[in-house]
Amino acid sequence: MTVKAIAIVLGLAFLVAASAVSAPAKAQKKGSTDDAPEGRKSSALRISVRPDGPVSPGQTVEVTVDGPRKGPVNALLVFPLGGMDVKELPFTARITIPEEAVGSFGIIVTMAGESDTSLFGPGSVSSEKTLSVKISAALQQLEVLPTELRFMKPGDYGELYVYGHYADGVRRRVESSSAGTTYTSSDPRIVSVVAENGRVRAEGFGTALVTVENSGITVRIPVEVRPEAPNRQK
Repeated sequence: MTVKAIAIVLGLAFLVAASAVSAPAKAQKKGSTDDAPEGRKSSALRISVRPDGPVSPGQTVEVTVDGPRKGPVNALLVFPLGGMDVKELPFTARITIPEEAVGSFGIIVTMAGESDTSLFGPGSVSSEKTLSVKISAALQQLEVLPTELRFMKPGDYGELYVYGHYADGVRRRVESSSAGTTYTSSDPRIVSVVAENGRVRAEGFGTALVTVENSGITVRIPVEVRPEAPNRQK
């Protein structure tokens, strides 16, 4: 796989997972360095962004990468929906925040070690910068998929995918807590919310509701746990 292909794949993963894909017991933030190629986090490898502070969809920011090694390097700058080769430090580029962005926007740089040209090698180092994305347009509607959850047994997991329809006409994924979405179970003995990005787990047989809320708008998702129910999401 080429470096450009790796950048695109990782960039898409950051946008979708925005904190979106979590282990059952722990949610991860979108843009976390846990999503970066194998290596170690480095405080010496730095990312700075101008202007500093919250950003808006469609805004262009200047990103600078710097570190203790000046001159030629083998590094990769990754962000939602894209990436760039970094061949020399310091490195500066302009990035436009996608219109679909909301909540947090992760920028990650990974650099190969001096004696290892691989970005995935044990000598690689990485650093991250997370920007807060503020939406001026009002949220008008929440769309939650699937519209109901059915499980065969306690211990099964399911995912809720939440989309916000905004007054600016853009549909954005908002299941992350950084986008302001919360989840509440009507009966934690039947179903529990195990991650802040909409991951739920069947706890016992019966029926319950998971309430999804953002900006005062709520959607209730029926949940059924029973042996004869098909283990699928509609």
